Amino acid sequence: MAHKVQAWAKYGPRIIPTTPMTGDAVIEELILYTNQSQGSIVGMLAELDGVIERALTEGHIVQMPNGMHFRPTMRRDGTIEVCVRINPDVLHRINAKFRGRVRNAANVGKSEAEIFAMWDADYPDDPVEI
Repeated sequence: MAHKVQAWAKYGPRIIPTTPMTGDAVIEELILYTNQSQGSIVGMLAELDGVIERALTEGHIVQMPNGMHFRPTMRRDGTIEVCVRINPDVLHRINAKFRGRVRNAANVGKSEAEIFAMWDADYPDDPVEI
């Protein structure tokens, strides 16, 4: 019997990764938008890292003025991870005008039952375990 995750991995919609935007490209964009020097932007980003690190180290959630926030969480083994929530307004705008490529785009909005039916049709000897 196939597991649910196998069906989702094969037929579920996923964003096709593209070339990452590098740190240098981000700095160039910020220079264009702010008219600040490269040095001042690099310095500000370094200071922001320091402020966020100090606060998270003390267990604080860091709330940015634009609605973004960083929250420390702990795994069972005691290691710390940081959950990042992007500004909700930015997320809404991304959803409204997303132009990236999507694998299995025709399956966006399909129910779990529909995805499993696709798997079962292609693999009748290995149906999804429900």
